[in-house]
Amino acid sequence: MKCFAVRRGETKDRLDPKFILYGGHQTLLNVQTVTLGSLTVSEPEYGSGSRAVPMLSPNDIKYIRITDFNDDGIPLGHEFVTAEVIEEKYTLENEDVLFARSGATAGKTLIYTNDIG
Repeated sequence: MKCFAVRRGETKDRLDPKFILYGGHQTLLNVQTVTLGSLTVSEPEYGSGSRAVPMLSPNDIKYIRITDFNDDGIPLGHEFVTAEVIEEKYTLENEDVLFARSGATAGKTLIYTNDIG
C-alpha cells in the first residue's frame, strides 16, 4: 500500500495516486519520497471509542469523526458532536494526521489544525 501527502498550494504538476503508483512523481523536480513511519513522532493510536453525544455548548470539546470531513476538509457550518467521555490522551495537537484505517473509507485523511477547535 502506498500513500502520499502534499501541502495545499505546493503542487504545480499532476499529482494523484495512479501517477505516484506508476512512478510519475520521479519525473518531478524537488520531490522527496519518505515512508509514513519516518514522519511520526510517536506510535499511531486508534483513537477514542467513546460514544458521540450532542454538544450542549460551543465550548464543548469537538469529537472529530470520519464522517465530519470530506475531500475538501470540514465543510463550513458543520455541526460537531462531543464525546460522552473526554479522554485527554486523545486530544489533538496542531498538524496531527487523522486517517481511516479500515472500512469503505480506508485512507481518508485529514490534517488537523488548531483553527478547527
